[in-house]
Amino acid sequence: MIKTTFYRLFSIFSYLLLFTSCTAANQNLSAWNPDEAQFFDDSIDIIEDYNNLSGQWEFDAKEEFNGRSNLADIIAIVNITSIQTSQDNSGKEEKRIEMLVTKFIYGTLESNDIVLATNAESKSYTLIMRYEKNLKGEHLLFLRRFKTSEGYGEHFHISPASDKLKNSVRELVEKRIEAESKPIN
Repeated sequence: MIKTTFYRLFSIFSYLLLFTSCTAANQNLSAWNPDEAQFFDDSIDIIEDYNNLSGQWEFDAKEEFNGRSNLADIIAIVNITSIQTSQDNSGKEEKRIEMLVTKFIYGTLESNDIVLATNAESKSYTLIMRYEKNLKGEHLLFLRRFKTSEGYGEHFHISPASDKLKNSVRELVEKRIEAESKPIN
């Protein structure tokens, strides 16, 4: 309960203070916050309606969805066009997910083409591999950008683009934008 309250307060505080611009490409990025890893895990989920869950599973899924919606620099409806196995710079196997943004819900990027990757050592790699054939098509992308010594990095989470989730994220983003437009005293 304390952990959940902390994350809820952290989410509200973070988006009120840090996200004053909807354009991620021009935003002053902060360093990666490891506490956000539960929201941006370089993975996917396949749950189209969190109300179909129950108990702690439902509570946790809704909290994570709310956290992503309030912390993501970019929220978009994307069309996943390709998933490929390749190697990263250090020679480790990774899954590269290529997608095209069909609609930005929050934030913008200079290009509608996005390529994200998750390496074989990641817990999410197996999940992406398992559902690879079902991932092509429309999804919700939650993208978190952060400052690195080389420029910037990204972590992400991909959810189904069900009508239920698209409506929920739109409602949360409307509240977020309204809160961001209020002056901070």
